[in-house]
Amino acid sequence: MKLTNDGFPSVRPYCIVEGGEHFIAFLVRSFDAEEMKRHLTPSGDKIMHAEIRIGDSLIAASDASEACQQAPNTIHLYVRDTDDCYRRALEAGARSLNPPADKEYGERSAGIVDPFGNTWFLATPLGPRSE
Repeated sequence: MKLTNDGFPSVRPYCIVEGGEHFIAFLVRSFDAEEMKRHLTPSGDKIMHAEIRIGDSLIAASDASEACQQAPNTIHLYVRDTDDCYRRALEAGARSLNPPADKEYGERSAGIVDPFGNTWFLATPLGPRSE
Protein backbone atom coordinates (compact mmCIF):
# COMPACT_ATOMS: atom_id res chain seq x y z
CA MET A 1 0.00 0.00 0.00
CA LYS A 2 1.39 3.37 -0.98
CA LEU A 3 0.86 6.23 1.46
CA THR A 4 0.07 9.69 0.15
CA ASN A 5 0.73 11.64 3.34
CA ASP A 6 3.88 13.42 2.12
CA GLY A 7 6.09 11.33 4.41
CA PHE A 8 3.85 11.55 7.48
CA PRO A 9 2.68 8.35 9.16
CA SER A 10 -1.00 7.51 8.86
CA VAL A 11 -1.44 7.45 12.64
CA ARG A 12 0.31 9.77 15.08
CA PRO A 13 -0.53 10.16 18.77
CA TYR A 14 -1.35 13.73 19.82
CA CYS A 15 -1.02 14.46 23.52
CA ILE A 16 -2.78 17.51 24.95
CA VAL A 17 -1.39 18.15 28.43
CA GLU A 18 -1.19 20.69 31.21
CA GLY A 19 2.50 21.59 31.21
CA GLY A 20 3.73 20.78 27.70
CA GLU A 21 7.32 21.73 28.44
CA HIS A 22 7.39 19.30 31.39
CA PHE A 23 5.75 16.60 29.24
CA ILE A 24 8.48 16.92 26.61
CA ALA A 25 11.15 16.81 29.34
CA PHE A 26 9.53 13.63 30.71
CA LEU A 27 9.70 12.00 27.26
CA VAL A 28 13.34 12.98 26.80
CA ARG A 29 14.35 11.68 30.21
CA SER A 30 12.30 8.47 30.13
CA PHE A 31 12.46 7.37 26.51
CA ASP A 32 15.48 9.15 24.95
CA ALA A 33 13.06 11.27 22.93
CA GLU A 34 14.19 14.18 20.80
CA GLU A 35 12.18 17.35 20.34
CA MET A 36 11.98 18.05 16.62
CA LYS A 37 9.72 21.09 16.39
CA ARG A 38 8.02 23.58 18.71
CA HIS A 39 5.55 26.36 17.93
CA LEU A 40 4.43 28.67 20.72
CA THR A 41 1.18 30.57 21.07
CA PRO A 42 1.31 34.23 19.97
CA SER A 43 1.82 35.23 23.63
CA GLY A 44 4.80 32.85 23.79
CA ASP A 45 3.76 31.25 27.07
CA LYS A 46 2.30 27.94 25.83
CA ILE A 47 3.17 25.25 23.34
CA MET A 48 0.68 25.37 20.48
CA HIS A 49 2.27 22.39 18.67
CA ALA A 50 5.38 20.30 19.21
CA GLU A 51 6.71 17.19 17.53
CA ILE A 52 8.79 14.72 19.51
CA ARG A 53 10.62 11.74 18.03
CA ILE A 54 10.82 8.51 20.00
CA GLY A 55 12.74 5.88 18.05
CA ASP A 56 11.28 5.85 14.56
CA SER A 57 7.96 7.46 15.53
CA LEU A 58 6.65 10.96 16.13
CA ILE A 59 4.32 12.13 18.87
CA ALA A 60 2.70 15.53 18.65
CA ALA A 61 1.88 17.53 21.76
CA SER A 62 0.44 20.83 22.89
CA ASP A 63 -0.47 22.62 26.07
CA ALA A 64 -4.10 22.30 27.05
CA SER A 65 -6.28 25.33 26.37
CA GLU A 66 -9.86 26.36 26.87
CA ALA A 67 -10.69 24.94 23.45
CA CYS A 68 -8.67 21.71 23.86
CA GLN A 69 -8.62 20.24 27.35
CA GLN A 70 -6.09 17.72 28.62
CA ALA A 71 -7.11 14.20 27.64
CA PRO A 72 -5.31 10.99 28.62
CA ASN A 73 -3.89 8.63 25.99
CA THR A 74 -2.78 5.00 26.05
CA ILE A 75 0.36 4.28 24.06
CA HIS A 76 2.23 1.01 23.42
CA LEU A 77 5.91 1.85 23.00
CA TYR A 78 8.65 -0.51 21.84
CA VAL A 79 11.94 0.29 23.56
CA ARG A 80 15.43 -1.26 23.58
CA ASP A 81 15.32 -2.00 27.30
CA THR A 82 11.98 -2.17 29.10
CA ASP A 83 13.56 -2.31 32.55
CA ASP A 84 15.72 0.77 31.96
CA CYS A 85 12.89 2.87 30.50
CA TYR A 86 10.54 1.76 33.29
CA ARG A 87 13.11 2.81 35.93
CA ARG A 88 13.80 6.16 34.26
CA ALA A 89 10.08 6.88 33.86
CA LEU A 90 9.47 6.24 37.57
CA GLU A 91 12.43 8.51 38.44
CA ALA A 92 10.86 11.19 36.20
CA GLY A 93 7.57 11.06 38.12
CA ALA A 94 5.54 8.23 36.58
CA ARG A 95 3.70 5.69 38.70
CA SER A 96 3.79 1.97 38.10
CA LEU A 97 0.88 -0.01 36.70
CA ASN A 98 2.90 -3.21 36.46
CA PRO A 99 6.65 -3.85 36.75
CA PRO A 100 8.66 -5.39 33.91
CA ALA A 101 7.94 -9.06 33.28
CA ASP A 102 8.31 -11.55 30.45
CA LYS A 103 4.91 -12.15 28.87
CA GLU A 104 3.60 -15.25 27.13
CA TYR A 105 3.04 -13.23 23.93
CA GLY A 106 6.81 -12.77 23.47
CA GLU A 107 7.54 -9.37 25.01
CA ARG A 108 9.14 -8.07 28.15
CA SER A 109 6.49 -5.56 29.15
CA ALA A 110 5.76 -2.97 31.84
CA GLY A 111 3.07 -0.36 32.38
CA ILE A 112 3.28 3.17 33.74
CA VAL A 113 1.11 6.26 34.04
CA ASP A 114 3.02 9.46 33.37
CA PRO A 115 2.53 12.62 35.50
CA PHE A 116 0.05 13.89 32.87
CA GLY A 117 -2.34 10.92 33.08
CA ASN A 118 -1.18 9.06 29.96
CA THR A 119 -0.75 5.28 30.16
CA TRP A 120 2.34 3.79 28.53
CA PHE A 121 2.92 0.10 27.91
CA LEU A 122 6.65 -0.36 27.41
CA ALA A 123 7.79 -3.47 25.57
CA THR A 124 10.89 -5.18 24.25
CA PRO A 125 10.50 -8.26 22.02
CA LEU A 126 12.02 -11.36 23.64
CA GLY A 127 13.00 -12.88 20.30
CA PRO A 128 12.44 -12.61 16.57
CA ARG A 129 8.94 -11.64 15.57
CA SER A 130 6.89 -14.20 13.68
CA GLU A 131 4.59 -13.12 10.86
